[in-house]
Amino acid sequence: MACISQVASITRRAWLADGCLASRYSRLLSFRFGYSIQRHFSRTTCPLSDVTTQHERDSYALLVDGDCQGPRQIQTALQALRKRGRVVHAEVFAVAQRKQERQLASLLESEGLLFKDVPRKAGGTKGPNDIEIAMRAVDLAHEQSVGCIVLLVTDVDFCLVVQRLTSKGQRAAVLLAEDRTHLVEAFREVNAEVIFVNEEPFKSGRPLKMAVLHPDGNGSIQSMSADRLAQMDIPTKIADAACRLKELGFLEDEMNPPVPAIAKLWHLNSLGRLAVWPPRLAYHDFNSLDLSQKHRNLCRYTKEYCFVMPHDNARPAKSKLVIDQFGTGKCYAIAGGGGPFMLKDSPELPEIVLRKLGYLDQELNKDFDEALQLFASQAYNKRYLAQADVDLVNSVCPVMRRKLFRSLLLSGKTYGTWMTAPSNTTVRRTLTAKGLLRSQAASSTEVFEAMAAYAKAHDVPVTKNFDSLAYKIQKHWKASPQTSRR
Repeated sequence: MACISQVASITRRAWLADGCLASRYSRLLSFRFGYSIQRHFSRTTCPLSDVTTQHERDSYALLVDGDCQGPRQIQTALQALRKRGRVVHAEVFAVAQRKQERQLASLLESEGLLFKDVPRKAGGTKGPNDIEIAMRAVDLAHEQSVGCIVLLVTDVDFCLVVQRLTSKGQRAAVLLAEDRTHLVEAFREVNAEVIFVNEEPFKSGRPLKMAVLHPDGNGSIQSMSADRLAQMDIPTKIADAACRLKELGFLEDEMNPPVPAIAKLWHLNSLGRLAVWPPRLAYHDFNSLDLSQKHRNLCRYTKEYCFVMPHDNARPAKSKLVIDQFGTGKCYAIAGGGGPFMLKDSPELPEIVLRKLGYLDQELNKDFDEALQLFASQAYNKRYLAQADVDLVNSVCPVMRRKLFRSLLLSGKTYGTWMTAPSNTTVRRTLTAKGLLRSQAASSTEVFEAMAAYAKAHDVPVTKNFDSLAYKIQKHWKASPQTSRR
């Protein structure tokens, strides 16, 4: 957040200046970010001309946060923009390793997309992708070669950059699904054009279930009543809610996600049950709270609680049965997570969370560090960790990884949505087909022994934990599809 704020602030100073940016600001950013931006402000700046041609107004530059968006989302975004005009610049920002991923590499080549390698330096600044995207937006605005700068991001921090662009006459837009109500309203408040993408994989219907947090800190999944479904259509003032939460000490920054903060306020003050998903229900309940009378003496937050919303599937199923029962694939995945929970901080918090998410147990998954590494390797978790700029895989030592994880769980900067441990059904089925298991219903001990034998025979590192080994074997099969068929 601090990085985006600094870039946005310096951008504003540049636009207000009669000439180039004062050298002290260039030196400041060069020192802070290790990246010279003198070229961004090397000439007099001004808003877009009022005589911009129709051709330029219908042209788009797409900037993609590759840490959070996959090939399917990028392809869908391109299609949506091409229906409106010409995409004259498209660039993906991510770590170099992502360019080696088969699907993304194929898309980059077929669509002629630019790829910006954004390295993560040890001890470096926070949010390197955010900084690079903000800088590129400034470049494009100065060039005045496109009508609209479009962001494919999921981070509300970009509102600050959009605000600077739009305040100086540069059109700016963001691509979002209609159900991302928090982001939609936040970007609209800074005059961004919100381009709704209703095609897959952005399309989302109407959820039929809700996740409820109970006073004891446990949660459940419940069907939505007619009243609750009606509340989904009531407009919510997210900015007002964020401001009130900040005043009460439950939100450090108004750009942080409000739902975990609302959940902590509800739990700490024993206000009863709270629907925390879909988010619109939480906003509705909070905005209905009369803070001036009955609840004016609410306890303030002391940073001692961890809110978690388990999510069980990286690619939610969208069969007719799922849609009929849950309304959306996202709802199906949230329901599969079993419901939210709230925990008070303790030295054992990391172990408790991993146990509740299914990564740790007292039988075949006892090693904490392996469990944490598996947690960090899951698709959604990897995405949220990248957004928070937290590396739980390559940290210096296990002690530091554990410390980072605990700090992250207590942070108000994440939504608390984490994927549960992966299923081992595929491994059981494949090993049975190979004749290495007598049946898919074999005991976990038998499966572990069969996996270990297979791993040693195929140079797959043998791990201490059952789930970690199952994950490595499946990864081995994906890398060599012909191996899994033999």
